[in-house]
Amino acid sequence: MPTRTARTAWNGTLETGSGQVELSSSKVGTYDVSFPKRAADEAGGTTSPEELVAAAHSSCFAMQFSALIAEAGGTPQSLEVTADVSLGADPAGGDAINTAESLALPLEFKHDINAYLAALPGTHPRDLAGLIAFNKANARREMPFFGQEIFEQAQATSGDETEPAYVKARQDATGGARKALDDVLGGLKLDAIVSLTNGPAWTTDLVNGDHFSTGSSTFAAVSGYPSVTVPAGYTNGLPIGISFTGRRWSEETLLRLAFAFEKGNPVRKAPTYAATLPVSDGVRARLQRRGFVGSMQGRIG
Repeated sequence: MPTRTARTAWNGTLETGSGQVELSSSKVGTYDVSFPKRAADEAGGTTSPEELVAAAHSSCFAMQFSALIAEAGGTPQSLEVTADVSLGADPAGGDAINTAESLALPLEFKHDINAYLAALPGTHPRDLAGLIAFNKANARREMPFFGQEIFEQAQATSGDETEPAYVKARQDATGGARKALDDVLGGLKLDAIVSLTNGPAWTTDLVNGDHFSTGSSTFAAVSGYPSVTVPAGYTNGLPIGISFTGRRWSEETLLRLAFAFEKGNPVRKAPTYAATLPVSDGVRARLQRRGFVGSMQGRIG
């Protein structure tokens, strides 16, 4: 894959200094940057890292979405994509929501898995502690490639859903996610927020971990608000979904929107449960340059 280069020359301190960003590869221009103007409400003719990141996000999204439309058999005519990137804390409260959710989920997992196992008939571990012990006793079979850190993190909690710290974390997460969605949907008078559901499925990488690209389910999942996903298209044979997320009790509207999209974009293919996918020459070359591919036989497992 080609590499693009930008260069910044900076003079002075953060508060009083300034610099210039040069778009070195394209040579289309050199632009002034300044932290005071970066932090000001008005840009004042000066660009900023946030504006450049917004440009990258909006252009990448437009390119990918046009590709998906074409792969689905459509003919893209024109797209206009706007991206907002803010300096400082997430104005929608996403950082606080994620922090609170990460505190609540392990305790909820322990509470729920213990209740499930205790009521499940048959011979098996009766609680999370039993599962952890079983995995340790059978590590060569159960955990040949990874550990059980999430189990252990959950086990370290009380599992008590009346615990004040948990109650606050759950209220902060759920309430924050609901406010964020309500503010956007209500403020912009929207019926729904439409977004790509996830990026394409990734290969299993036991060295570097999951190659997760993007996802849009967090706010609906944490708020408990409805979200409908239908097929949008395929990239390199891998399915991509599109999600319609709405406010509370908007299921009827979302189902109508998703149904209309699916009728106008009938791209779904029955799953084949293939063990591997063909590797194109372009993908093979990129993987080889990055050192991921040795003696490949044309497929990724």
